Amino acid sequence: MRLWPEEAERATLSAILGAACLDAAAGHRVLRRALSTGLHRSDFGIASHGAIFEAMIRLAEDGLPVDPISVAAELDRDHEDARAVSRLHVLACELAPFSAIERYGAIVVRAAGRRELEERSS
Repeated sequence: MRLWPEEAERATLSAILGAACLDAAAGHRVLRRALSTGLHRSDFGIASHGAIFEAMIRLAEDGLPVDPISVAAELDRDHEDARAVSRLHVLACELAPFSAIERYGAIVVRAAGRRELEERSS
């Protein structure tokens, strides 16, 4: 079975959302763990996933929760693409295990590197 980068992107975001639903501090801890892998908005191959991740970072920097409702409000405030909010609803229902967040983040970062190499060679 092959793991597609988009699956790792979804797992990364849904793990953060899932932790935030348990406790605001847990959401921040899991987000920090994802950031420790070197993950950036630009690493996400799906633009709406990057927008969701960036909204989470801004909320955390302001000391606000990164739960699905807060992230949706942040996306709406920034007039992000409506697809980002739609994807957020799906991600909130998937809730991946957050114990593997570093692994998910590393997969996304590696996939971004492969995409960059492919773009350079074409």
